[in-house]
Amino acid sequence: MGKLKKTFIAVMALSFVMGISSYAGEAPRIIYDPSVTGESSSQTHTEKGFIDEAGLQLINDAQKRQVEANSLDALMNMDVNMNMNLRDSATGEAQDMAFGIGLDLAMKMKDIESPQTMKYIMDMKMTMPGIIDEPLDMKMFYADGWLYSDTSGVKTKQYMDPAIYGDMQMTDSMQQILNSSTYNTDFFKSLTVTSHNTDNPDGNTVLSYTMDGREIMKYVNEIYAAIGFDMSELGFDMNISDIKGDITVNSAGYITRDTMDMTINISGNSQGIENNMAVVVKADVTYNNPGSPVDFNLPSTEGYEEIIGGADGLAEGLSLQ
Repeated sequence: MGKLKKTFIAVMALSFVMGISSYAGEAPRIIYDPSVTGESSSQTHTEKGFIDEAGLQLINDAQKRQVEANSLDALMNMDVNMNMNLRDSATGEAQDMAFGIGLDLAMKMKDIESPQTMKYIMDMKMTMPGIIDEPLDMKMFYADGWLYSDTSGVKTKQYMDPAIYGDMQMTDSMQQILNSSTYNTDFFKSLTVTSHNTDNPDGNTVLSYTMDGREIMKYVNEIYAAIGFDMSELGFDMNISDIKGDITVNSAGYITRDTMDMTINISGNSQGIENNMAVVVKADVTYNNPGSPVDFNLPSTEGYEEIIGGADGLAEGLSLQ
């Protein structure tokens, strides 16, 4: 089953990359229900559902406040459950796999919009029951052009010129993710208020949303086409379900929590291996004291071994692939 396992690992990595990339950058448009906007009815629009315009404005304003705060203190819990069927076309050998991955992430950032002074720290714990016996602990932090990583006691550092954070697409996309609230609302397919600020003593507004999986998939394909990546060359076809979740906005107009539930389906034949996989992702993000200044102390930088070549070496290596 060696070839099956290699294909499984490749597809698993691909699903994570594609799923996360769907939230970077700018999306195509906001789609409104014609009954709300007064537009003339058409088949394209009537399929899209209802958008609460006041709720949409509330979310967009909240995300704008987050960007203006220039800092972030957040906790994320993510559960990923994978079900995969692999079959060797030549031998008929088949294998079903099912397992879950749990991820807990704590992140603090400040001076996000200033690459020269930006600092952040992330603590991550990953569990894979039945695959690894002990949780995988990782701490990453960035300061003064250096990215430090401590993975279960293995310490490395890599130089990332601050100018790269401001200019290169890879790190620029990272900033776009980190200085906004998880997703771009332009992908909303429907949005409704499920709890008004007058319905609870905290004055919170809770909104439920659906994001258009087809539109997100189109955008993901555009991203990878721009960097010369073609999934079909790997023999895979992927689609993303409509994404559902809830957003909580507090009385001060800041997002305090958002949740997400989506399914990624991947199928195809690569190197003689037929694959069908469903990846169910559930994420829950809590924003601590949004709007307040974020401060933290970074760990000691002693004992970290430099990755030779730094960002230049990484870019050169990617160009040779």
